Amino acid sequence: MEARELIAQGLAVPLPSTTGPVALATAALTLADLTNDEMLVEKTLTEEVVDAAFRSHIDSTLGRFAGLYARQLHSSNRRDEARAVLRRAVELLHGPFASTETLLAAAELGDEPTVQRAMTLATRLHAMPRIPLYVATYAHLRALAARRNGEEACKAASEAARIYEGLGWSTHAARCLELSEKRHTATALRSLRAMRTLRSVTALSARETEIAELVAHGLSNKNLATTLNVSLRTIEKHLTTIYDKLGLRNRAELVAFVTRRIADQRLSKRMSSSTLAP
Repeated sequence: MEARELIAQGLAVPLPSTTGPVALATAALTLADLTNDEMLVEKTLTEEVVDAAFRSHIDSTLGRFAGLYARQLHSSNRRDEARAVLRRAVELLHGPFASTETLLAAAELGDEPTVQRAMTLATRLHAMPRIPLYVATYAHLRALAARRNGEEACKAASEAARIYEGLGWSTHAARCLELSEKRHTATALRSLRAMRTLRSVTALSARETEIAELVAHGLSNKNLATTLNVSLRTIEKHLTTIYDKLGLRNRAELVAFVTRRIADQRLSKRMSSSTLAP
C-alpha cells in the first residue's frame, strides 16, 4: 500500500522531468512483478515513457527500466518484443553501471548476440569490487553463463545470493538460489521469509536510512534539514553518500530504490503469513 501511495504521489506532480516518469514506471513495473497489480503498469507505462527511457542517453535510467519492461512483455507472451527491447537496450548502454535489471534480463531472455553484449558490458563490473551490488550482479551473470554452458553454477550463484540478501534484494537472491545446485526452488522461496526491514538490510547508516525514507515521502533538502535540525550542507553530504553506497544518481532513483524495498517487505510478509497458515 505504501509503495502504491509513493507512485501515486509521483503521478500527481504537474510537470515531471524527462526521467521522472521513467523512474515511476520502473517502480510500478517492480511492484507489479511482485504483486500482479497490472493497474500500476497501465497508469505509468506509456509509449511516451518508453521513448523517453531510450532517448534519455542515461545508462542508469535505461538500465533500470529496460530489463523490467522486457520481463513484463515476456510475461505477457510478447517474447519477440521483449527480445527486441533487450537487444536495443544493450546496444545503447555505454556501460553496465546501475543496469543490473537489464543485464540480467538480457542474459536470461535475450537472443545470443544480446547475451554476448550483456556479458561484455558486465566484465567491467569486475573492476568495481567496493560496490556490493555490482559484485552480486557480476556473480549472478557468471552463474547464468555457466548454466547456459552446462557448467557448475553453484559457487557464483551462492556468492550472488549472499550479497543480494545482505542488500535486501530478496527476489534476486531467490533467483540465484534456484541456480544453485545445492538449493531447490522451495528453499529459494522460503529464504524470502528471512527478509529484514529497509533499516537493517541496506548498506546505509541509521541516519542515512532515515533520510532515504523521508526523501521517498517527498521532503525537499530544505525540509529535511529543518525536520532533522541539521544544516543543508549536511543533508547534501548525506545524500551524496547514499547515492554512492547504493549506486544511484538522483532523487528519482532513490525513490524507486525505496519503493523496491517496500515491495520486497510486503512480499516477504505475505509469503511468511501464507507459510505459517494451517
